[in-house]
Amino acid sequence: PTRWIDQGAHEAIEIVEVPNRYLAGITEVALKDHVGDKTNWRTMLTNNVVDENLQEWREKLK
Repeated sequence: PTRWIDQGAHEAIEIVEVPNRYLAGITEVALKDHVGDKTNWRTMLTNNVVDENLQEWREKLK
């Protein structure tokens, strides 16, 4: 989780469990059209945290 925190995450939820890194990569590619992976560092510095309903996000991504 250290890498996620460095990238601006303040909470996380498991979306999928895969048996190997190859399938993790395939999953990441499939999800990238639906979930942004770029952190706006300027926004991160303001510490203005937007609460997201992670349970809802998980259901949308299924």
